[in-house]
Amino acid sequence: MSSPAPFRAAAIRAGRMLVVGAGPGLHSLRQQVASLRGTGLEVVGVVAASRPGGDHGWPYLGDLAMLPRLLSSEGITDVAMCMDAPHGSYVEWLAAHCSSGGIRLHIPAATATEGAPVTGRVLRGRDPSLKRAMDVVGGVAGLIVFSPILIAAAIAVAIVDGRPIFFRQLRAGRGGQPFRILKYRTMQPGADAFRGELRAANEISAGAFKIADDPRVTRLGKWLRRTSIDELPQLWNVIRGEMSLVGPRPHPYDDVAGYQPWHLRRLAVKPGMTGLWQVELRGDPDFDKWVRKDIEYIERWSIWLDLTLIVRTLPAVLRGTGR
Repeated sequence: MSSPAPFRAAAIRAGRMLVVGAGPGLHSLRQQVASLRGTGLEVVGVVAASRPGGDHGWPYLGDLAMLPRLLSSEGITDVAMCMDAPHGSYVEWLAAHCSSGGIRLHIPAATATEGAPVTGRVLRGRDPSLKRAMDVVGGVAGLIVFSPILIAAAIAVAIVDGRPIFFRQLRAGRGGQPFRILKYRTMQPGADAFRGELRAANEISAGAFKIADDPRVTRLGKWLRRTSIDELPQLWNVIRGEMSLVGPRPHPYDDVAGYQPWHLRRLAVKPGMTGLWQVELRGDPDFDKWVRKDIEYIERWSIWLDLTLIVRTLPAVLRGTGR
């Protein structure tokens, strides 16, 4: 099954693009780039584990070991991922490198689900402006309303668990664009280094990572997670435009690397603080069900749906089933 090209029309600007990988999405990427003549986008070439077959018309620049040199010396402005099954730590390195270097990273957002095509409702016309306006107003209002809780939580973390108070991690945003999510720290410092060792205990199907009694989580952290207070600093991500109040939850890149092609459909919109699966499937360990709810949200989106989900989130949080 071919993956569609990763671009959103509004994201295309003149520049030099490097293609990483020679997976099944390479042909469709070639087709879309051909349709973008006149934008000034130049494809420098393909970096992949082996020389790609077929007549895609782009030079093969070598294996993945060439990436650091090419990214630093060729004036690359865009990187398009076309890897079959990228390793999580590798994707995270690439995302971090692109983020720090101001390079736009494009990850294909698949539009097929388990053999059935999804036409995919996309926010059009005034929709993005309405949603963005609601995010800004809601984000600012949230920071004001919850400021006593935000201050109290920050003091509690500092006193009970020490510094750092906040946890920042690279996550995949809309279209796979990297951003750093902001949360209160709920784990021991350096907990991410042990994530790989705990993969065998993961209770969620491939695509996400959760452990009910994660040994890295502090006592205060467990309470912050149950009440979802640890997520409140993400209101700042919403105000900055990296997240929305409502949308699919943003995942680390090692989780994204474990997605099936149809899972990538959830990257078509901005990630959110809450969403359909958080309200209806909170605590359910089936990742495929989560993604189906994310796709349902994308297909059904409206301002009214966002407002309804925000209201429905409160009782879901009060039940204390977060982890």
